[in-house]
Amino acid sequence: MFKIFVGNVSFTATEDQIKEVFSPHIVVEEIVIARDESGKSKGYGFVLTREQEKARAALRQLGKPMVGGRRLYFKEAHGKKVAAQPQRGRALRARPFRPRTPRPRPLRGYMSTTASSASAPPPQL
Repeated sequence: MFKIFVGNVSFTATEDQIKEVFSPHIVVEEIVIARDESGKSKGYGFVLTREQEKARAALRQLGKPMVGGRRLYFKEAHGKKVAAQPQRGRALRARPFRPRTPRPRPLRGYMSTTASSASAPPPQL
């Protein structure tokens, strides 16, 4: 099955109006207009056919016809493209998790002077 993307579809356009554009060139199997939950057109659709070579030739011949006051444009549908996630520097060379050991901290607060003064030499004048 060959799929053609149809863009800039009028919100009031029907499947029959789009079929009229393609039917002189190819045998149209199905036409799908994308719609939201309320049934309103999203502005694009797809045409499905079994004639791949004729469809490619039709895309070159059609130009940009007007349907519902808007110019349609077409291209061969290829499916969704998934964007590649950018690689971060550290993510490439990740190391296993190791919990950090706390560093010993110096003691703060009151310290006795008797212990330190006995071992320290007397001040010189």
